[in-house]
Amino acid sequence: MVALAHATERQEAAGSAAVIACLWIVTGDARPRQSAVRRQVGLYGGEMLEPSGMPGGASEGLLAATRLAREHGAARVIWPVHAGVPLDPESLDVERAAGIVERSLLTERLAAIDDPDGVVIETPLADLRDAQVAELAVDQAVPLQHAWWWGSRGEAAEASRERWERAWQAIGCPLPDVDTSTNAGRVDLPGRSLRRG
Repeated sequence: MVALAHATERQEAAGSAAVIACLWIVTGDARPRQSAVRRQVGLYGGEMLEPSGMPGGASEGLLAATRLAREHGAARVIWPVHAGVPLDPESLDVERAAGIVERSLLTERLAAIDDPDGVVIETPLADLRDAQVAELAVDQAVPLQHAWWWGSRGEAAEASRERWERAWQAIGCPLPDVDTSTNAGRVDLPGRSLRRG
């Protein structure tokens, strides 16, 4: 959601069209994540595209996203992944960050075979730690109740919620209580009062 907020802010500053989001989630139970992406896109006034058939992995998904972007006149694809370490919000998995960037560049080159002036794949969060992503969320006033894990149940949602609670605590801005029995209600986060250490 932070990447979507950032992309929307950039598009608005440039005076260009709304962000186009491509839905492709292939891990675990995708339904809560897909539902959250749809809510987020609506919140930011973007357009939702869904590929026909779900890609089998990240490279295939990125390639499908470049095709959809090209078909809809978009110049870039934003891949909103990062290489933060789930149990330590101040750490970065450097090898994973390098792999994210390498995969995006290689996929971009592959897409350029058919379209030399093609779509650029950006990975604005790739080298950010969880705490840095949390800081961006505060800076951009990202409404956390639209995160896929907010109000969701299950092991994956609980693990993600705990991960982001650690990240928010690391920046001195604890998450509000999450009521897993409902997904209702707006969560207003405090302003930019982050602890720097």
